[in-house]
Amino acid sequence: MIQHDSVSAILQHKAEAWEREILDYIERYSDNMVARKILPIRNVGASIEIDVVTTYDRTGGGAAVCAKGVVPSPTGVRAKRTNHSIYQILDGFDIHEKDLNLDPKLKAREIDICMRNIHKAEDDLCLNGSTTLNVTGITSAVPSSNQISTSTNHGAWDSSEANDIHADFVAAINLIDSDFEPVFCAGNPTDINYLNTLDSERQPYWKTVIDLFPGAKSKSDFLFKSNRITAGTVYIGPKDVLAAELVVSENPKVVTLPLQRGRVYPVEVYEWVTPEIHNTDAFVSIATG
Repeated sequence: MIQHDSVSAILQHKAEAWEREILDYIERYSDNMVARKILPIRNVGASIEIDVVTTYDRTGGGAAVCAKGVVPSPTGVRAKRTNHSIYQILDGFDIHEKDLNLDPKLKAREIDICMRNIHKAEDDLCLNGSTTLNVTGITSAVPSSNQISTSTNHGAWDSSEANDIHADFVAAINLIDSDFEPVFCAGNPTDINYLNTLDSERQPYWKTVIDLFPGAKSKSDFLFKSNRITAGTVYIGPKDVLAAELVVSENPKVVTLPLQRGRVYPVEVYEWVTPEIHNTDAFVSIATG
């Protein structure tokens, strides 16, 4: 029992050290966590497995100018509740019994790899959703009416034909629900890099479109690259809780498990999150081909 308690204390010490490594990782690479950059984050309790979102639609005609004695139609609200399951994203590694007394930092590389894998999966879930889990992501949320296709854009962005990237942005942003303002443009690095090419005035395209994104002062404020997005289309949307959110039940944590066959202790790195798309009309896409 003493030996067991000693092992438990050692593993707990290592878990705490590895969680500090996680914080260091997030501090170093937060700019590459695309989902967390473009979606508002809402933290809920660790005990929450299903997030219930209530939305309200106004009913009636609203305020009216009436002659004396005329009764206007009443205004009310209609509530709708939507359930969003929160999902676990998990990775891990093993530590051998003989390595228990080694410096926890010797496993920092494994923590780094686990965190990279977790945030790749997180970005993929938030950007592309999951048909298996019935989760809608940003790229799958855009309705057909909000898509600038290859037949309606102003030419391929790769300069293989005459184009007008600024006009594509204007046309796309005009399709966004008027309750929202565009904040980000996200796409595969290949597509986002086209915005570094020069227009007819010898100015990078990103400088010609930045004014379409209120509050953006540099390209890093509104342009986001992700290999999780398939090349050929970029996506524009707001950072607004009424449009979409990343709901976090638990941020990345470490848990150690009991001794297994092979004299190893499994170590799991996990988080609980889910993306929630509330208004698909807040998002638009542009085909770059």
